[in-house]
Amino acid sequence: MRTYILFLVLLLGIAGQISAQCQIITLPYGIVQTDINRGYKIIPTQDGNFVIAGEWNNEAFLLKVNAQGQQLALKKFGADITGTSFFRDVVEAPDGGFVAVGECLNCVVPNDALAKVVVIKTDAGLNLDLATGIKKLGQVTVGGFTTQAERTSPAILRTGNEYLLASSISTGAGLNPQDLLITSLSASLNPVWDKLHHTGFFETPYDLAAGTDGFFLTINRAFASEAILLKVNTAGDKVWQKPVAANLLRGITYLPDSNEVVVIGDFTPSGQDQQAMLRRFDADAGDSLDMLLFGDLLTDEGHDVQLLPNGDLLAGIIANRPNPFGTYASSRIYRIHTNPLSVNCYYLIPNPDNITNMAVRSIVPLSENGKDFAATGIRGFYNRTFFHTRRDCEVTALAVALCPGETHTLPNGQIVSTAGTYPVTLTAVNGCDSLVQTTVSVFAAIPPTQIVVALCPGETYILPNGQPVSTAGTYPVTLTAANGCDSLVQTTVSVFAAITVGNVEINTDNGQGTGSIQLENVQGGSGGTYQFEWSNGFVTPVVENLPGGIYQVTITDGGGCTAVFEYAVMTVSLSEAANRAALQVGPNPFADQIRVLLLLKNMTSARFEIRLVNVYGQVCRLLSVYPGSLESMDGSDLPAGLYFLQLLENGRPVQVRKLIK
Repeated sequence: MRTYILFLVLLLGIAGQISAQCQIITLPYGIVQTDINRGYKIIPTQDGNFVIAGEWNNEAFLLKVNAQGQQLALKKFGADITGTSFFRDVVEAPDGGFVAVGECLNCVVPNDALAKVVVIKTDAGLNLDLATGIKKLGQVTVGGFTTQAERTSPAILRTGNEYLLASSISTGAGLNPQDLLITSLSASLNPVWDKLHHTGFFETPYDLAAGTDGFFLTINRAFASEAILLKVNTAGDKVWQKPVAANLLRGITYLPDSNEVVVIGDFTPSGQDQQAMLRRFDADAGDSLDMLLFGDLLTDEGHDVQLLPNGDLLAGIIANRPNPFGTYASSRIYRIHTNPLSVNCYYLIPNPDNITNMAVRSIVPLSENGKDFAATGIRGFYNRTFFHTRRDCEVTALAVALCPGETHTLPNGQIVSTAGTYPVTLTAVNGCDSLVQTTVSVFAAIPPTQIVVALCPGETYILPNGQPVSTAGTYPVTLTAANGCDSLVQTTVSVFAAITVGNVEINTDNGQGTGSIQLENVQGGSGGTYQFEWSNGFVTPVVENLPGGIYQVTITDGGGCTAVFEYAVMTVSLSEAANRAALQVGPNPFADQIRVLLLLKNMTSARFEIRLVNVYGQVCRLLSVYPGSLESMDGSDLPAGLYFLQLLENGRPVQVRKLIK
């Protein structure tokens, strides 16, 4: 029987060194169709957990989860902010708390329905910092120009103990209703300075990153086929801006080793479908150095890019896939080589089915090479925040236990049957290498189990597989041992010979209790000393002073086997009833049928029976007879010999006839 014991263990680092169990977890939050919530940003925390920022039923929320996605704290700030609100970005504060930025509508009363940028600070447990309060940012005056009181699309970056905030602010200036506003915030979230930038029309910042001598921002513009990559110095003044051919630019990251920046977004080449896009720029001059289009070529969207410790990139994109209703959103996490930009491989965040969307928004690398990560985004038609993580899955280790003679097929098709460790490197369809390390052990052979059973005649024995047997022989049964291997149990059954009585001497009763039975030459069974138990209580092979009648004896041998015998002691004297009864029997000798006719001189209510007994006193036939009725007794199957036919009145012998066959 072929048996495997499989364990999925994940190894990290040196092959054979067990690190942790692989975790691939996807969790949604909230109740379907009740909680409409969207996760926009995820960040790691100092205590090894994660914080997700977004909106929950028109309220800005922060959600803290552990490494397995289990909820530690959920705070909704709608009542504190008022109006409707959401968070778009979040960073960790130096003290382990968090600073979140977003938008609110109808949150300044009275009579101000315009959107505001809202900024809050919390402690590590997501409790609002009452000393800092809630900042609602709208109108500013820069260089003598006063904007309108509407501000949107915030992104935030921490710089030491302070923060840099980018947002879009309404100017009310004819064809250009909104410009880019960069604001420096103090540790208590108060504005230190504001810088207004006009980079085109309808500017909307998406993300920002810090370099060695300034900051870089991705800016999208309405009604334009180009986005903007902007660099400002530490005072917020423009250093350069570069147009980027893109549908949208989103995430951005700085590469300190090469002093470059990489942006992610999407682009539609002429005559082709929309693809995810990465572009690499020189940080000093803003020159474009490289571009990569990738994805599934079906309206793909690039959303987030992060620098890995090994110098490569981790990119999160939405890859739309076809289904019977059109398309559905799936999420891929790509590992990207930096120079030149090229795809190493990708992992797919699993969709529940080919209908439910899984739209990634933000990612967090968790390992040197990006094989481990966490992500958040939006799940399903009704929009629920999801958390996904993949950890400690660099090596898959299989432990296989074989029974002797069995083989195991490794993932590369190699067949092995001996103990050892077998590493196999595979390339998945997504291009990622995976190491499957199989440790094979072989159980020791199990010797056959021998069972010897001796049965008394008529007894049965139940084999280990449940089969009952009662005849002598050898019965092999294959069972499955505790380790899953085959185990042979061989049962040898012997059956003792039946107990027999070689000679029986029976003396008749003369009517005065003078009968006797003597058993001689008892043989068979398991041997030993035989014990006798008569129906009248005697316990010897010889019983005397017996009146006529039937006597039963149970003989038990030394091994506990038994046999039961029955003998008849006949009464040869005639009673008064015998003198008034005439019994006609024939033929004699007989061959098959014995005819019996009972005649009475006087009628009586007594019960009469005919009993045929052999010379050993064993009852061969018993027949009820009725006066005047010719009865027939079948003796065709009886062996030839001498027999005694007894007439019984109310169970007592009253006449005896000898018959010969």
